[in-house]
This record gives sequence, structure tokens and C-alpha cells, in this order.
Amino acid sequence: MLRRFWLIVGVGLAVATILLVGPFLSQLTHHPSAGLTVSGALSGKMTQLLNYRDFNSGCFTSRVQGTQQWNGGFVSVVGRDHMVLLISVSPYTGPGKYADPAVIDTRTLYQGTGIRPRVGAPVHVVLGTIPPNAPTATEYGSNPNPAFARTSQVNAGHQPPVGQVSLTLNADQKSGQITAVLMNARAIAAAPVTMSGSFDCGTITSR
Repeated sequence: MLRRFWLIVGVGLAVATILLVGPFLSQLTHHPSAGLTVSGALSGKMTQLLNYRDFNSGCFTSRVQGTQQWNGGFVSVVGRDHMVLLISVSPYTGPGKYADPAVIDTRTLYQGTGIRPRVGAPVHVVLGTIPPNAPTATEYGSNPNPAFARTSQVNAGHQPPVGQVSLTLNADQKSGQITAVLMNARAIAAAPVTMSGSFDCGTITSR
């Protein structure tokens, strides 16, 4: 069944992670599963995965502008909202550990009125209500949303560490563990969200 799936794609040394909508052919032989706990500004668990609107759960690898990527998406209800968790690793070099360092001073994320690339941060994470690009969406991430850079930069400054991610992809490339402290991607000074736990894509495809 043909569905549309949100992909996180890092474009070279571009400032921001770009969310693209594209077709995703579901060929899952095992259902994806997750055991993720969300706390902080949001509270709940991502344990019952589901399909909602045009969003479904699954993982795949792809090559974008010569760079290998690993992409995962998980759809569930957190609190009262349907939310999608998007994880992208770029460059992806195979199973193992990937980590983004913590950001202590969020002013370092900005350059002029734009977003400064995070050097040495291969993992991109977005947790947002569906659809995540809606003007009123709730959105947390390992990076600020570039569309809100001007307003977020005004409130940037010293705050508890945010943006750090620790991701382990197991040898099967379809399961792993993640711990992350995600900033409010649209309002940088707002309270962050902590997420931790495990996931299993069921299967992984190559595109």
C-alpha cells in the first residue's frame, strides 16, 4: 500500500534539516514497535504505534547527494496528540553509536537571522504533532526550526543543556536505543522534552 512518509534529509552543509514528503512503499514483514518514554514539556509513552492520516512507522537507508543516510519514523499518541518521531543519521556508516553534543548556550545555534550548522552532530531528531509542518504544530528537535529562526534567536541564551542525542543502532540496523533532550524547535527558550527508550523498525529497506 502506497503511503506518504516524512523523511529527514540533510542537504550537504545546508543550515537546516529539510522535511520532505515522498512516497513510501510499505513492505513490512514484521510490525514496527517502540518502547519510548517522553517527559518534560510533554509527558507520555510511545508504545502503541499506529498509522495516522498519511503517516506510518518504518525505516530505510538512502543516499542523498552522495551521502548515505539512515531514516526512521514512528507514529503514536503522546498525551492527547498524534505525534511522529523522525530520526535521521547522516552520514550513516553502519551499526554502532552516534551522538550529538549538548548545546549549553543556544545563541551559538544562530548566525545572523539564520541557523548555524551543528558540526559533529550527525543525528537529526524531530518530535512533532501531525502534520509537523502545520503553522500551529508542536515541534521539538535536536535543532531549531529554521522557519522560526528570527523569533527564536531573540530568546536564545544560556539554559540547561539541550539538543544532545545518544543513538545506538544494533547490528540488524533496524533496532536500537535512543536518549535525547530536545529543544522546543519553534520557541527556543521554552521548556525542553526528554525522550528515551528503544525501537524496532520491523524491517529496513534501501531506497
